[in-house]
Amino acid sequence: MTDRQLQIDALIQLSRKLKRDGSKAQAERLMRQTLVKVEEKEGTQSALTGLALLELADLFDEQGRDEEAGLLWNRIRKIMIEHSEAPNND
Repeated sequence: MTDRQLQIDALIQLSRKLKRDGSKAQAERLMRQTLVKVEEKEGTQSALTGLALLELADLFDEQGRDEEAGLLWNRIRKIMIEHSEAPNND
């Protein structure tokens, strides 16, 4: 993993901990900040962006925020499709 990937993973883990501890508003704020950071550094269609979106969509789903979650799930689907169609350089 790169340093950037490790940093994003650490932020996601912290967000998960906040969510488990009942601090859902703080977890959401952190995930939104993480998403902005990832999009700026990696682009809006990167796998790391998809991971950040996944965490935020999951939080929205848990809170019954179906419309907001649905928008994120659509973005996640597009990212996954794009990455599945990318040529494999192995």
